Order: sequence, then C-alpha cells, then structure tokens
Amino acid sequence: MTKSHGPSIKDDALYEDLRDDGMSKEKAVRISNAKAGGGTPSKNGGTSSPYEE
Repeated sequence: MTKSHGPSIKDDALYEDLRDDGMSKEKAVRISNAKAGGGTPSKNGGTSSPYEE
C-alpha cells in the first residue's frame, strides 16, 4: 500500500515508482500530477498553427 505524500501529489503510487527509478522529487511530482490529470503530459498544449504558416 502506498503512503500519502500530501495534497500536492495526486498519484502517490506513480510518484513512488518514479522515485524508486531514481528520479528527483520535483520531476517525479510533475510527471505523476500530469498523468493523474488524464492524458499524456506530452500531448498537452495549444493547437495553434505552425509558425511558418
């Protein structure tokens, strides 16, 4: 069972897995919170047209 790391971390299990893999606390929090929000973190963002257009 995963322990609660406080209200700032939305997915405690993923956070612990990332920390076990050697990730820093800050990076593990960012990734676990982004994935807990749904979707993939890399797919978030705007849908503006490319600069060249």
